[in-house]
Amino acid sequence: MVTANAVKSGTPSFPAILAADEDARIIYIKRDRWISHPQADRAIRRMRLTVTGEPSLRPRCVLVWGPSNVGKTATYKAFAKPYAAAAHFDPEEGVFHPSILEVECPAEADEARLFDTLLEKLEPFTSSSRGLVGSSLRVVHREAYRALEDAAPMALSIDNLNNFAAFRGAGQTTTLNTLRRLSSVRRLPLIIMGTEAVHSILRTDKQFLERFSFIRLKGLSYDEFVIFSRRLLSTYPLRRSTAIDEEAMKFVFEASEGIIGRVVIHLREAAIFAIETGQEEITNSILRSDEVLEALEALKLVKVTSSRGHK
Repeated sequence: MVTANAVKSGTPSFPAILAADEDARIIYIKRDRWISHPQADRAIRRMRLTVTGEPSLRPRCVLVWGPSNVGKTATYKAFAKPYAAAAHFDPEEGVFHPSILEVECPAEADEARLFDTLLEKLEPFTSSSRGLVGSSLRVVHREAYRALEDAAPMALSIDNLNNFAAFRGAGQTTTLNTLRRLSSVRRLPLIIMGTEAVHSILRTDKQFLERFSFIRLKGLSYDEFVIFSRRLLSTYPLRRSTAIDEEAMKFVFEASEGIIGRVVIHLREAAIFAIETGQEEITNSILRSDEVLEALEALKLVKVTSSRGHK
């Protein structure tokens, strides 16, 4: 029998995990998994086109934008996964070149914190950035651009750019200048993930309007939601077949507003509850149960009051 420890250390086949104990199957259900859908497919295609080909004097850039939990980061990771193999070590230069340099903007970041984070990410790839975190902004700027030249990534991705404090108040010029400089180093394509605030500011600049592709991710349509949910449910190791009727589907869709992160957690919590209770299938009553909906409320994803009277 597959155990919880075995699941943590590897990826068992689906028949093996189906025969596993309760803890192992719950761990398996909690794992991140990629389920494609039309919006994500369009975004991935645009990101691929952005990094394909020789460097340009005016590199194309992409902003994937939308509210929280629509799958911006997951979509980027699905795009970036095949490029990991393109990373390589140059023995002549003694430098490891990443395929795509990935940076997550820290919470409440100002320009100095953003560049400190960039330098930390560059440390494994170049010696010129080591020991400089916390230096003056002028020094950090100079060395970050030098390190980017050394590391020579094919693109730079920045997640959660809406955390950049300069997006609020009078800091828009700082934001735009920062991105403009980063893009100009080695004619580097940028792939940015952010909220509507990022989208609004980038669209105020004529140069960025011409350079950026703006890809919006939003809540799924009902038809998209049904297809996505069925694909997701097929990955859960429940020992009885789950057939959710249209009324229950509409309940999950309305509770989630089609936001992928909410859909995933609703169905995941329902699958875990089905295993814990021995029912081994997701039923309408489980989807509406207090145990599942309260877990969602704790995550600020739905309001429990939306389920009352629907047992």
